[in-house]
Amino acid sequence: MCFFKPCKLAKYKELKERVRPLVRETVSYLHKFLEAGDKMILVEGAQSTILDIDFGLYPYVTSSRRCGWLDLIMLSYSNMINGFTGLAVTKLDILDDLKRLEVEYLTLPGWKTNTEDVRKWEDLPKNAQRYIEVIRDKLKVPVRWIGVGKDRNSMIEIP
Repeated sequence: MCFFKPCKLAKYKELKERVRPLVRETVSYLHKFLEAGDKMILVEGAQSTILDIDFGLYPYVTSSRRCGWLDLIMLSYSNMINGFTGLAVTKLDILDDLKRLEVEYLTLPGWKTNTEDVRKWEDLPKNAQRYIEVIRDKLKVPVRWIGVGKDRNSMIEIP
């Protein structure tokens, strides 16, 4: 069964050649400009990079969310694509009751202390601080905000 008439197929072949020079592998292309620092790149941030149709982890390229251990390899890949200048680590409070945390191939001790009322970095449990520091150090991107609860004001801002 033929879906295209020969005249339309010829037109599509012509268009393909016109578009071909505009098509490229965008991760390395954008990363080059981010590293050089001489271009501004607008990033749509409503969805996770890994859910993106082009850069996502198939079959997770829908609007659903993955839950589990922090995947710094995935986060590093997202950073390569987007060029983060700061991170917001949210829902730190849901980790409050864990005895251990796994980050990339590291296992860190949990803090077993409620963080929902904490509003200053220095008041976070030392193990929670270490968790944030590992994220910062592995990505080489500053963590600017830490969410510790459900309310809008449940945020620690780090200058």
